[in-house]
Amino acid sequence: MPRKLLSIPDRPMAPDTGLDAAKLRADLSVAPSDRTAVLAVLSEALEAATARARERFGRGRLDGLETARLIAAIHDAVVTAIWDHAMEHEVHLSNPTDAERVALVAVGGYGRG
Repeated sequence: MPRKLLSIPDRPMAPDTGLDAAKLRADLSVAPSDRTAVLAVLSEALEAATARARERFGRGRLDGLETARLIAAIHDAVVTAIWDHAMEHEVHLSNPTDAERVALVAVGGYGRG
């Protein structure tokens, strides 16, 4: 069981991302050692979800703030999928020492703030 990324807090009032996290993880595990395939799956999921967000904004279904929250939630879902994939397929430490522990630190850039 992969170690979970626990530090992304719930986002109140964020619209549904439309990303199926279980399907994304399954798609990533089809060829876990093929980084080109993994990147293609992630890129396709991100592009499709972002296109849906743009469409919803363009049709007036979301205002600007809701759209920003949605896009940030989409990125959160993709970052979480990357973390889960890396912990399951790239980092093979069942009992890491302090020096071997892995962390993901977000410093901003996609609208979470």
